[in-house]
Amino acid sequence: MSHPSSYDENAIRGQVVEVLEDMTRDWDRQYSEAICGQTRLVADLGCESIDFVMLIVSIEGVFQQKNLPFEALLTKNGRFVGDVTVDQITQMLVNALQAKVT
Repeated sequence: MSHPSSYDENAIRGQVVEVLEDMTRDWDRQYSEAICGQTRLVADLGCESIDFVMLIVSIEGVFQQKNLPFEALLTKNGRFVGDVTVDQITQMLVNALQAKVT
């Protein structure tokens, strides 16, 4: 993703899925489905706190953006929300990346 004009929802979802596939490739997990928009990070993939940190760092690297609003997605009233889907991450990124280019 080198140019802001390529920040469309499908491209962003594809990048998020690719990052998650790379992260979880060697994990021993029960989830055998392909990672898609409805995939839940905790319930389906078994992500833990450190995995979210790694995911955020990876996504910021892929999109070459720092300080993306992950906190707003992952917390509500100061508490961790428990789980998020690939589509929720994608929508947050679409909004955040498009806001940075307008």
